[in-house]
Amino acid sequence: MSRIRIIIQSLIPWVIFFALDHSSTLELRIAIIAALAFIVIFNNRLLQNGFIFEWGSLLFFFSLFTLVVATPNNWCIINAPLLAFYTLAITCWISIILRKPIAMQYAKLNVTKELWSTSLFYRVNNIVTVLWALVFSIISMLYTVHKFVWGGTLWLTTLIPTTLLLLITWFTFWFPEWYKRTVIGEWGVINIKNLSEINIAHAHTANIAFRSLGRGQKLIMLPPSHMNMYGWDPELLRVLSRKFEVIILDYPDIGASKLKNGEYTVKNLAHAIGEFITNLTDEKVALCGYSMGGWVAQQVTLDYPDSVSRLTLIATDVGSPRSSRADDDTRAILLDNSSAFDVENDALLERLFPQEHLRQMAPKLRAIFTAANFKENISHSIVLLQQHLAESWYRGDGTYQRLNQIEADTLVISGGQDRIVNRQNSSLLANGIPGAMLVEYPDSGHGVVFEHPTAVAEEMLEL
Repeated sequence: MSRIRIIIQSLIPWVIFFALDHSSTLELRIAIIAALAFIVIFNNRLLQNGFIFEWGSLLFFFSLFTLVVATPNNWCIINAPLLAFYTLAITCWISIILRKPIAMQYAKLNVTKELWSTSLFYRVNNIVTVLWALVFSIISMLYTVHKFVWGGTLWLTTLIPTTLLLLITWFTFWFPEWYKRTVIGEWGVINIKNLSEINIAHAHTANIAFRSLGRGQKLIMLPPSHMNMYGWDPELLRVLSRKFEVIILDYPDIGASKLKNGEYTVKNLAHAIGEFITNLTDEKVALCGYSMGGWVAQQVTLDYPDSVSRLTLIATDVGSPRSSRADDDTRAILLDNSSAFDVENDALLERLFPQEHLRQMAPKLRAIFTAANFKENISHSIVLLQQHLAESWYRGDGTYQRLNQIEADTLVISGGQDRIVNRQNSSLLANGIPGAMLVEYPDSGHGVVFEHPTAVAEEMLEL
């Protein structure tokens, strides 16, 4: 059922009541009977589904039928419109107290079941319901003032109520969409978490926890440091899932993944991912590595050449002294994160995005990082291990001397204003890997996948 149609259908009894009630007792009785008949005949299914608003409407009109039609009560006849608005307000407040906001019941008609139990879904619809309750409460008080204190004022009973009802109706349809656009990451991450069960792949080096979405060739997504499997932009994953079975995973000792043998180095992480791939499928996979994930992806492609057919390297480098590292201030900010990415760390966000994009991107990134729950899933010890891994990567040989051995079709993506991984590193990769294609987004920084998720995904689809 369409949400808009059901909302209109729920409101029709009230429209009938207010349209037919013009103060005469006969008109009031006709309005009550017509509204009650509409609910019983046309909205019976909503009653069966437990819609609180529908039950509140039924109880109100049945009570009014008893007090106005069956056993007439003069006070109820005179004050029927006032009682109606108080009933609407009370019904909304009761639904809020019961933690079943009226707006949420209607929103479920157009929202996937995976989101019904999420805090975000509840929060958005609770806000909408609270505002409806406030509007009905204000109108009820205006009618009370008009009836018992200050009569004869058109703006009290017509102009203000009409304006409030128009505004809240507009807000009801605008706010959820605006909220989803503003925090699209959080909605997306929540949705992705529910698309598949979490799986654990057991191997000699490590147990790897992963989830998947989509169908097609398997695409393994290797995240940056300090991040778990949910740190990807959901729009990126949604577009990629049109062609690939997208597999998001946690590095060892993050979430349910566990390192069983070896040290926390790029070489050993690549060995763990290589085992994961060979145990997962006999076919070649596509591999995408972002930042630190790019280091691991290069090493996997070199050490397991028969397992990787397509390679995407995003905002990453070749390691070794050949790499151009971030400036001292930026490195200090990265090293200063004691547990994981701090979503309120403006200094860090300024390194991820160019200044002119920061205001637009910060809410989205904070939403994704908050939903991914880095601070609960990424321990202080893992952050230190990844920092040590990075230092070893730059002091060691990296992959520069072996880039010409990579046979996979390769796409290198970089942000022209990347302050964490200098754009020169992308040129080294693209020039060193045979046939590699370089795509640069001049207006983007290290957070290029969050600034241009659809464009990046489409480039990967065309590789």
